[in-house]
Parts: sequence; structure tokens; C-alpha cells
Amino acid sequence: MECEENLNSCVCPSCGHLGSEIFCGLCGEKLKTDRITLPYIFDQWVDIYVGIDSGLPATLKNMLLAPGEFIKSYFEGKRIGFYKPMKFAMLLGSISVLTTILTTDEQFLKINDESDFFFKEFYTIVNKDISLIANIILIFQFPIAAYFTWKRNLKRGFTYGEHLYVNALIVGEVFALQIVSNFLKWLFKLFSIEINLDNYIGYLIPIYFAYVYSSWIHGKIRLPRFLKTVIGSGVLYVLSFLLAVLVCFLLIYIYTVLILRNNLI
Repeated sequence: MECEENLNSCVCPSCGHLGSEIFCGLCGEKLKTDRITLPYIFDQWVDIYVGIDSGLPATLKNMLLAPGEFIKSYFEGKRIGFYKPMKFAMLLGSISVLTTILTTDEQFLKINDESDFFFKEFYTIVNKDISLIANIILIFQFPIAAYFTWKRNLKRGFTYGEHLYVNALIVGEVFALQIVSNFLKWLFKLFSIEINLDNYIGYLIPIYFAYVYSSWIHGKIRLPRFLKTVIGSGVLYVLSFLLAVLVCFLLIYIYTVLILRNNLI
């Protein structure tokens, strides 16, 4: 139910309590639902790494079992008891990067004695700061992937910020899967079991992405449409990832050039 400007006939979207203030007097939910826009996201950005509330398990569960219904209800204003999407993605992304570093012994890029001096320096920087690089790629991929999905579903009437939130929820859930995978890889290594879980996760990402978007945009998952969404999702995510990696490595390249120039002066 929409709120009037004087807030005299607002029904709380979370608990259904009738309220006449800005926030629900029963559960604390905001009565007038805000659209997810860029200014709205910017206002909450500073809270990404501050505190871990009880909404994390509920968000993980809903994004796995009923993502479409959860996203719809979240955009309708039912946000009490759930984790903020941007905070959800960045928190789990940081944990995923940390667990990857702790469970991986190999260098991200191999360095050999025959490599050019410039590339040795470049590889050294990449291997040294791989956790920072992974976060930078994540930051660049967010707006790129959201832009593609927004343009693809422009007629649906959703804002770019809403697509950014959906992508944040998807990436956060994927990071949660990566954290579990890292734990399993540690267990497998402990018992000398050789299984490459990263390949399976790579196949699951476009399928999960299609699953979320199909259940959110279309409501019901139908096989022909779902397969089409899987292909489209895979293309969009691979393209956004490659563009993010390209931008990130271009920045590292410029940084490497500047370091070598300063060393030669």
C-alpha cells in the first residue's frame, strides 16, 4: 500500500502495522519505501565494513532458496532482518579473498628466470598484492555487470541502482560458495585428496545468475527461457569480468611503469 505524503495511512511493508510516523513504531521499518538509486547506495557505502548483524544468515538462505521473492520483497520495503546488499557482497568478498590466500600456495602469475625485467616487476606486484587486486576487480565488475543487466531489462522499469543491488546479492552468494569451497579444499589437502572445485564453481556462476534473474524478472522458471538466460548471463558476466580485469591490469601496468621510471632516475 502506498503512503500518502502526510504519512497518516501507511502500512508497514514488513509487519503490516499501521503507522503515522516516518518509521514503524512496532518493528522500526521505514514506512515510505525508497527506490534503490545511486544516491541511496552512496549514503550506505560507509556502512559496508561496519558490524555484522543477524541478517546475514537470513540473506544467505533467501538468496539460495527463494531469490526472486526475496528481491521483490526487499525492493517493496521489507528490509528489516536482512543484510544490506552492498555490505553483503563486500564483506563476503573480503572473507573469500582472505580464505583464498590462506588456502592457496601457488603464485597467481609464474615468474621464470627468462622473463623480461619489466614483466618480472609486473608479476611481482601482482603476486604481492593479489588480495588488493581481487577487491579492485570486484569493485570494477559491480557497475559494469549491473549496467549490462540494466540495459538488457530496460523496459522492466527498474533503476540502475536496483540492478546494482541484485548483482551485489548474487556476487555475495557466489563469494559464500567460494568460502565453503576454500574450506573444502583445505580439508581435501589435509587428507591428500585432489579435486579441483574452482572449475565447478565457474560453471555454476552463470547458472545461478540466470536462476536469480529468471525468478526475479519472470517470476517462474521455464526451461527454454531459463536456458536462454543462462547463455545471456554467462556472456554478460564473462564480458564484465574481462573488462574489470583489463582496467585493473592497465592500472597495475601504469603503476609498474611509474615505479621503474622512478628507480631509473
